[in-house]
Amino acid sequence: MLVDVNETQLSATGAAIAARGAAVRTYTLDITDLPGIRALRERLLAEGGPLDVLVNNAGLVFGGPFLEVPLEKHVLTYRVNVEGSWRSPMPSCPI
Repeated sequence: MLVDVNETQLSATGAAIAARGAAVRTYTLDITDLPGIRALRERLLAEGGPLDVLVNNAGLVFGGPFLEVPLEKHVLTYRVNVEGSWRSPMPSCPI
């Protein structure tokens, strides 16, 4: 199973894995969207049961001198890199 915010790259990666004979499912998700994370969790539970392993590899970086990078990009980096690291597994934990 692959999850990514970039649907185009996600589809290409899923197709490359499937071309090698592996079963793969892809889901588009913005790691900063907690309701979306919860909805995906419910979908995964309905489709195949609980997750056994979760690998969160989401990350984002914008280059340039700190003061020249717009504040919105710093906030997005924080939301993805920090909040995303604890938001994504929380809805997947047993209740």
